[in-house]
Amino acid sequence: MPGSLHAQTAWWPIAVYVALLSLITRVTTFYTPETVGCDLTLLTDAGSDSDSDSDSDSDSEKEEADRLALVNHT
Repeated sequence: MPGSLHAQTAWWPIAVYVALLSLITRVTTFYTPETVGCDLTLLTDAGSDSDSDSDSDSDSEKEEADRLALVNHT
């Protein structure tokens, strides 16, 4: 039925959905951490800030252990 009212007003739910997705995308860009320079294969580096002080020997050993654990599981 090309002339029905339902066919003519069916565009607005899609427009609302697209607007909602756009809003969610814009908001999350300000709250997600930057991942440039992070090694995402390490569990300790994937969720942490790249500016944190993780240069100690124990942290490096833990990161290497995490990397080996991930390699062994794949």
